[in-house]
Order: sequence, then structure tokens, then C-alpha cells
Amino acid sequence: MKQTFIHQFGPMQSKTYVEHTFNVEEGVQQIDFTLERYDPQVSQGQCYENQVNFTIFDPQGAFRGWRYAYQGLDFSIGASAASYGCVPGALPPGEWTIIINVFRILPPATLDLTLTVATRTTQSLPAQPVYETPAPANKGAGWYTGDLHSHTFHSDGMWSVEHINAFARRLGLDFQHLSDHNTISGNTHHRSFSDNDCLSMAGIELTMPWGHAVVVGAEEWLDWGVRNTRPYFRPIAEQLKAAGHFVTIAHPKNVGEPSCGGCRWIFEDEIADLVSAVEVWNGIWALSDNNNPQGLALYYEWLNQGHRLAVTSGTDLHGLPLIETDENGLPEVHWVKDVTDEHIASIQPGTRIGGAAFNVVWAEEFSEAGILAGLKAGRVYISDGPRLDFTAASHNGERVMLGGTLPHSLPATLKVQGEHCSPGDIVRLIADGEVLYSAPTAENGQYEWALDANQARWCVVEVRNAQDDLRAVTSPIYFA
Repeated sequence: MKQTFIHQFGPMQSKTYVEHTFNVEEGVQQIDFTLERYDPQVSQGQCYENQVNFTIFDPQGAFRGWRYAYQGLDFSIGASAASYGCVPGALPPGEWTIIINVFRILPPATLDLTLTVATRTTQSLPAQPVYETPAPANKGAGWYTGDLHSHTFHSDGMWSVEHINAFARRLGLDFQHLSDHNTISGNTHHRSFSDNDCLSMAGIELTMPWGHAVVVGAEEWLDWGVRNTRPYFRPIAEQLKAAGHFVTIAHPKNVGEPSCGGCRWIFEDEIADLVSAVEVWNGIWALSDNNNPQGLALYYEWLNQGHRLAVTSGTDLHGLPLIETDENGLPEVHWVKDVTDEHIASIQPGTRIGGAAFNVVWAEEFSEAGILAGLKAGRVYISDGPRLDFTAASHNGERVMLGGTLPHSLPATLKVQGEHCSPGDIVRLIADGEVLYSAPTAENGQYEWALDANQARWCVVEVRNAQDDLRAVTSPIYFA
């Protein structure tokens, strides 16, 4: 069986989709998809690509693949193997579905797209291994450091599952979370790398034309709104919350179009009551495209509205990072092409990505479930190096850590034990979005502040350097 779909998409078709079906007969062992024509990939006079992707479902409605479109793309789904972004397994006969999502077509072009789908009764792809998820030794309760946002070849990354895991271990991380765009095809392989040193966690980044959200620890594919043509996230968020997922809004104030299609959060409905966290530090703090300071301001705004949200960060790694400086002296990130084992081996153990932050989570046990429980409880801060232990005690003797709540009607004492701050750093107590106390780094790393009854509804601690760049910020302690 061979079937061809031909389309022309113009700028007016951006943020729409086209749905097709194709028939798979009994005995088929592989389905091949070939993008015969995709022109122009970049519209005349533009410097950013047109953006289209494909989502495939089998007759039972099960997710079987997601791929970005580009000139020369071909991919396959087989009974025991599949291309990146796709899920192998039995190919049930019947009517399959492919959805062409048109994220954006930049003027003045009309994009010509020709996609061919063909089936075969033998599989040409070599069979893939069956991956098992190890159970690392439980190190017990403690602070664990890691990344919640990264990508591989399974979506738009430029390195393999093997290399991202090796990189995380060179950095000395306790966990590395894979969040490929709109697919879970690499998750089982990724989780198979978990060991006593580093947990290989996995989920998905819901990647939509109006914003992105990382769902941490997702076990199954989640519908990101593949048939959605309106800028409303609330129906999706309600389903995610009902299922108990930890959802963090990714890079909400990114510059977005046209440099990063869908990267800025521009959904028109209110969703802060349904999500778990905000990724206020994406990639490099000072990178202008990310607008991280605006993301932090949005986070504080939502906290002031009464929402209980954790703070998260994400390196958003798409490959081995190469950080350079542009003509204005600002950082810019490139990804090393054709990453090799030698590239990874050359990284000094304990290296940090300059200007990037990691998540530091208090977990009761060293496991993916333990990290996830810590995140859901709000026991997380983000940092590019400083260590912070932020606690509060009420005058009735009750004591809480991050994510905890004390009586609003009683005075409280707030304490921080800090480590690894640098000379010139400033430690600040933020109450209801305003700086309540500010102090230079103390030699013993200890800070203590008094809070009057009814003085604040929430408090976080920031560490900033002499240039006022953020170095660390905690999730809140609440007063109610």
C-alpha cells in the first residue's frame, strides 16, 4: 500500500491542522513515511524555518509517533523497531491516522508539502533491545540536584540518549529528566540508564503553538492538544491535574515568534490554579531570548494571586552546549554537532554550565517517585551553585521547610543556612514579591529574620550577584 498526501499551506494556515487516514493491512511489519517535498523550508527574506510536524495514531488511538518536518525527512514504524520519535510494536490492521500540525508558515511563502506513506510486510529496521528500568540503591532522605528539561534525537535534540546520560554523570547530577517534545519514544531507553549515582527520569514537554509545559515523570504519552486550534490550555490542564501530574510552565516569557515558535506562553485562559510550578530559569539566566527576569516576575505575580506554585529551572539542553559571547557581550548558546564519546570524556567531572541553574529537591528517598513527591510538595529551590536550607518557625513552635505553611496570625522566625555563595553576593528575603530584608553573604552562611503576624502570605529567598543576576531562588514558605 502506498498513499500520498499533497498540501499547500500559507501563513493563514498557521496554528491549524489537517487530518488524514491510511489503511494498514494484515501482516504489515513496517510503515515508511517519506517527505517527498517540503519547500521552502525557509521563506524568502526570513531567517527562521517554517514549522510543521506529524503525529501518528494506530486504529486503537494509541500514540505511535511525532516528528518535526524538514527537507529530506523519512522515518519508519516497525514491529520491533522505530525511528526516533516513534514507538515500535505490533502494527494492527485497520485505519491509521496522521495529523499534520501547521505551527507556522512565515510570509511571503506558500509551503508545498508532499508526504508519502507506504507499508511493507518485512521490517528493514534492525530490532531494538528491550530496555529495563533498574532500581538504584536508596540513599535515603536528602537534597538531590538535577535537571528537569532536556531533549534528544527523539524530538529536536542534537545528541543521543546515551550522550545526555553520560553528560549528566560528568556534571555530577543526581537526576536527569528527559522531556522530548510531544513524544515519549525515548523514555524507556533513557530510564534504563538509572544507577546508584544518577536517576534517569523521563516525561514529556507538551509543545503547543501558544506555549510549552513540561510534565515531569509522565509514564504515557499525553495529548498536548493535537487537534486544538484555539489558544486555550485549561481543558488540558484540568485533565493533567485530575491525573495527579506535576506540570511546570516552561520559559513563559521567551521572546516567542518568530525565533522560537510557540515558546512564549500566550494562552488566553487562566491556568495558574491548575499547574504545579513555573520554570523561571530556562537555559542561561542572562540570555536575552529567554527573558528569565520576566518569568520570575510572572511567578511572583501568580503567587500574589494566591496560587501555590513551586519554582523550577531547566537547562533545555538540545545537545552538548557551547556557550559563546555575541557582539553585545551577551551569552549565546550553540549545540555541538556530531557529539562523540570523546566530547563527553573531555568534560571535567563536576563541571557546571555557566549561567544555568539546576533544581535542588528534598526527597525522602533516592528514586524517581521520591524526586517527584518532593517536587509536588514544593520542596525545591533552583541554583547555579549556592546551597540554601530555608526554614521557618512559628511562635507556637511549629517548624516548616519549603512548601510548608505556618499560621498567618502568629509571628515567625525565618532562617537560612547558605553555602557556596561568592564574595559580593546578596541574600534577600522576598515577601509577597517585595524585598523585605537584604544582606551581603555572611561568613558563617547563617541568616535569620523576624516576621510579624499578618506581615506576609509567602516568602522566598533569593541570592543575587553584584550585577543583580539571579544565582538562586527558593520555592515559598506560606502563611495562611
